[in-house]
Amino acid sequence: MKKGFFRKHGIATTLALLLLPLFVASCGTDSKKQGLELQPSQLYGLWYSESSVTHGYWRYNSNMTGTAWDPDEDVEEGESNTIFTWEVEEDQLTHIFTGIEGYQAVPKIYTVTAISDNAMTWKDSYGNIKTFTKQ
Repeated sequence: MKKGFFRKHGIATTLALLLLPLFVASCGTDSKKQGLELQPSQLYGLWYSESSVTHGYWRYNSNMTGTAWDPDEDVEEGESNTIFTWEVEEDQLTHIFTGIEGYQAVPKIYTVTAISDNAMTWKDSYGNIKTFTKQ
């Protein structure tokens, strides 16, 4: 009788061990980043930064286009040649600069580390951190 008991439990144990990885894999954390989940509507509008590198205004339009300009260079919004399209995925904000004459379209990816109704902070691929206020 003990032989049948162990044989039954041996099969059950074997099945449990074979199925265990399936249950453990389904309980693990998602392989995606656990950062912000940006929504395009959070960016719509005019933003300003006093940073030395990104000084000036950045406008994000609802049609996923944008423009940037620096009033210290005597450039107004309608005169800017810094034109870009943009997209968001998770916490990544990508600008694809298209309006700089003579240059090929170039993507630039930023990691948005914080965003609210009136402020945004991003980090670029060089580790530079920039803060913007919504105008």
